[in-house]
Amino acid sequence: DLARIRAGYISISDSRADLIKDVGPLEADETPLGFYGRELLALAAFKDGDYQTAEEMFRTAASSVGAPEPVRQRAEEFAALASAGKAGVEFGEVERSTKSDVDRFIESLEQAGGNLGSVLERAAPDEHDGHEHGGEESAPESAPDGGGTDEAGANAAATGDDAAADQGNE
Repeated sequence: DLARIRAGYISISDSRADLIKDVGPLEADETPLGFYGRELLALAAFKDGDYQTAEEMFRTAASSVGAPEPVRQRAEEFAALASAGKAGVEFGEVERSTKSDVDRFIESLEQAGGNLGSVLERAAPDEHDGHEHGGEESAPESAPDGGGTDEAGANAAATGDDAAADQGNE
């Protein structure tokens, strides 16, 4: 049954008929894997623009006490999307990348001339995101109660020493 689900994840991009064939008898199964199989079928209906069927299947899964929690949560969200699709909302195509994260990282590294620092710098958060990024010394940030934090308190907090951190914040 798990192999059927895995095959379904692969064939969902092919056609709805292929997916139905792969999921097979799981469509009527009341085990957790059956719910995953029906979720795939509902996704295939959504992908094909059959928003009515998709919404019905997702609403059924969302209200089913036997469905695994992750399936119920996703079903609620997808039911809302299917409802929007029925109302005429158009969904753009999602660009599918065949590159793995490793391939993308290696490509970035090559574009940076093999300079790992350059790649990491581009991936680092913006300096103005409210977090310190090292380098320059800065004034201690104020605590919500208006008090400052000294270096000993900050270091103790970073190491999990609650008592020392409280003492440093007094």
